[in-house]
Amino acid sequence: MKLTRENNIFRITQIIISISLGLLILHSCQEKSSNDNFTGIWEIEKKKWKNGSISIIPDNERHLLELSKIQNNNIFKVDNVSGNWLVKDSLLIFENIPESKTPIDSIFVVNDSIGNSSIILQNGNQIIATITESGIIPKKVTSQMIIVSIDGNKLLLSKEGDVYIYKKK
Repeated sequence: MKLTRENNIFRITQIIISISLGLLILHSCQEKSSNDNFTGIWEIEKKKWKNGSISIIPDNERHLLELSKIQNNNIFKVDNVSGNWLVKDSLLIFENIPESKTPIDSIFVVNDSIGNSSIILQNGNQIIATITESGIIPKKVTSQMIIVSIDGNKLLLSKEGDVYIYKKK
């Protein structure tokens, strides 16, 4: 009786471990393929406005959204703007350091409780960069769009109620 009970516990443990490993592998495969679905060059075709009207983007106003993966980095490029991208839940998130010359009107010295200091550079209420012992750290700009749908050759993204319709080139 005791041997059968130990066998059952061993089998249940094996089943739980197998299911856990299977779910882990499935999750990592879905995450990889999910990002792979987005990589490529996408061209804006149409914009569906909040009010339901649709505008076809003229050829001379169309832009390309390039989503690529270089080594372990997801890189996006739109015109002269580039940075990192990621898919999180139902969002496509873009992060970049804008190319700019920005006047600084405020400088603050920040000291923490263990004696580390940093300098904050601001324009109005907007932080432009921080200077630490590691160097100058520019403020990154983050933008996100809701993923409405993606199917091979069509990508629909939404921002502030408007839907942007892209086709894969």
